[in-house]
Amino acid sequence: FIWREYNNTKWALLDNVLLLSYGKNNSSDLLCSLHNFTEDNLRRTIEILLEYANSINKRLILTSITKEDSRIIERLFPDKCDNEGLFSSCEYIYNRTDLKLLPGDKYRRKRAEIKKFKERYQYRCVPLNPDLKDEYIKLCNNRHQEQDDSNECFISVETDIYVLNDALDNFERLDLFGISLYVEDKLIAFTFGSKLTDNMVDVMYQKANTEYYGVYSMIYNLWVSGLPQEYEYINAEEDLGIENLRKAKMLYRPCKIENNYRLIIRK
Repeated sequence: FIWREYNNTKWALLDNVLLLSYGKNNSSDLLCSLHNFTEDNLRRTIEILLEYANSINKRLILTSITKEDSRIIERLFPDKCDNEGLFSSCEYIYNRTDLKLLPGDKYRRKRAEIKKFKERYQYRCVPLNPDLKDEYIKLCNNRHQEQDDSNECFISVETDIYVLNDALDNFERLDLFGISLYVEDKLIAFTFGSKLTDNMVDVMYQKANTEYYGVYSMIYNLWVSGLPQEYEYINAEEDLGIENLRKAKMLYRPCKIENNYRLIIRK
């Protein structure tokens, strides 16, 4: 929802299957993801999508599908599928206990960063308050991560702020939850996310002032530690092809990297 303008997201329901399409109107591809489908209704859903794509003269590409999904689809459409070179992205999954306790040698660096943060700064952590939207937008504007604009996932500071603004305006309706980190009376970091499954939460957004040593390690640990007990896993989403973001996610030692694939369905 909060990325709908950036992704030009459209939706439809077909036999209780949720269809989402993405991309610019002038694209030659119809990029779709399918949700809440079963093998019984998958064939009909794809056939209707393929007919629609043909009617608007676009190539149908199914996105955000698992390896298992792709095998089912390739079996249903044995002579129409092409997945060559269409690995899309991956999501980083962590054990919540690991991120809370940071055990063993593999987390030594993270523990050291948190220890130094606590020694250097008088801090306080409070629940994120959407009514203080101007504070969060100001931090976002000042700490937007520079990117290579040739990256297909390039996000401008204007888009970043638009997404944040939309999330804060709809914070309760979207069942989001987050925290803010202050040093004295200055906001230096915030993060928020949402329930993804019964035992997994999704880290949707995080910004921090890196002039404060160890700030990302600190707020991440505080947020994870305060989650309800039923959440066993943390999904930190994608790295968007940003090398520094990929390295940062790998430093937290994911228990699983979930690959997302794209699959072309030919006419």
